[in-house]
Amino acid sequence: MATKQRTANIFILISGIGFLLHLIWEYLQCSPLFIHLKVTPTAWAMICATLGDIGILWASYLAVAALKREMFWPWITKIPMAWVLFAVLSASIAEGIEYFAVSRQLWTYSSISNGVAQPTDSFDS
Repeated sequence: MATKQRTANIFILISGIGFLLHLIWEYLQCSPLFIHLKVTPTAWAMICATLGDIGILWASYLAVAALKREMFWPWITKIPMAWVLFAVLSASIAEGIEYFAVSRQLWTYSSISNGVAQPTDSFDS
C-alpha cells in the first residue's frame, strides 16, 4: 500500500508543478512568438496546450521509468544520462507537435521569432 500511495503522491506532485509551470510558459510565450491562424488563444486553449505539455511530460517520464525499470528514477538514479534522455524525448515530442501544427497552418511564428525554422513540407503531400 505504501508504494501505491508514494506513486500517487509523485503523480500529483509532478503533475501539479508541471501544470503550473507549463501554464505560465504558455501565457508568456503565446502572444510574442506565435500568430494563431486556426486556433484562437483563449484561456481554454492555453489550458488545453498545458494539458498537452503534461502529456509530453508523462510520456517522457514513463518512457525513462520503463527503460530504468524504476518508477522513482529521479529520486534514485545518480546517472545524468536518464535526465538527458528525458529532455531529448520531451523535446522530440514537442518538435513533432510544432511541426504538425505549423504544417497544418494552425499557427505560425511571429517576426520576433525569426530565428525559428519553419517547416515547408505538408502532411497533405
